[in-house]
Amino acid sequence: MKHKKYLVFLAVIYFAVLIWSVINPKDYYTWVLEVTPGVIGFIILAFTYKRFRFTNLLYALMLIHCCILFVGGHYTYAEVPLFDWIRDLTNLGTQGYVWDTQSDMLYAFIGALAAVILFSKYHDSKIMEIGGR
Repeated sequence: MKHKKYLVFLAVIYFAVLIWSVINPKDYYTWVLEVTPGVIGFIILAFTYKRFRFTNLLYALMLIHCCILFVGGHYTYAEVPLFDWIRDLTNLGTQGYVWDTQSDMLYAFIGALAAVILFSKYHDSKIMEIGGR
């Protein structure tokens, strides 16, 4: 039951950020393009929840990913105020989009965690077939 309460908590955050992002975005076309992957991912996770359950950590990381998509859809990534503040504070990203590499690394990290969790049972069963008899 604790796991379900945690997922409801994450869903409340998800929808709060989604609703915030749709209120007066810079450009609705950009908003749709940026937010659609997060919405599709949520729908897939909801429909496959009974078959593929992930860890609380991975659900939280996927929520962070969606929030980044929603914020990027609201402002467009080049104009997110927080990024300007961090850039000015740390002197990072003097060429073009400040957080391009960092966001790509975060997305790759979340994808790698999802792959490890998704395929670990299959991998373990194949190892047991080969040598763990």
